Amino acid sequence: MLNFDVDEEVEIWIPNRGKGGCPDSIMDLVHDAEWKQKTLEKLLDDLQGNEQEVKVITKESVENELYDFFNDKMKTGDAPEIERVGRYPNMYVTGDNGIVIDCIGGKQIRLIIQVD
Repeated sequence: MLNFDVDEEVEIWIPNRGKGGCPDSIMDLVHDAEWKQKTLEKLLDDLQGNEQEVKVITKESVENELYDFFNDKMKTGDAPEIERVGRYPNMYVTGDNGIVIDCIGGKQIRLIIQVD
C-alpha cells in the first residue's frame, strides 16, 4: 500500500515556491506531486510483480519456451524457412530432451536441451 498524499506533498513545497529550483506555480507543484505518485505506484507494481515471478529453470521450461518461440516464428511468417517444429522428449541416449526444426530444402536443426 502506498501512503503518498499529493496535498501533503504540495503543502511541504509551497513555502519554498520560486526558491532554489522549486517551481513558482502551485499548479506545477501539483503536477510534480501527481507525477511522483504515479511513478511510485508503477514502481511498487513492478516490484510486487517481480516478487511473484520467480522462475525455476528446468529442462521442460526451456524446452517449452524454445518450442513456443520457434513455432510462433513459423506461424507468424517471421521465419519462412521453418516448415515444422517438433518435440522429442528423451530422444537421445543421454535422456536429454530435444527439439527438431524442419527447414526448407530438407535441412534440419536439432536442439538438445540440457539444464545443469
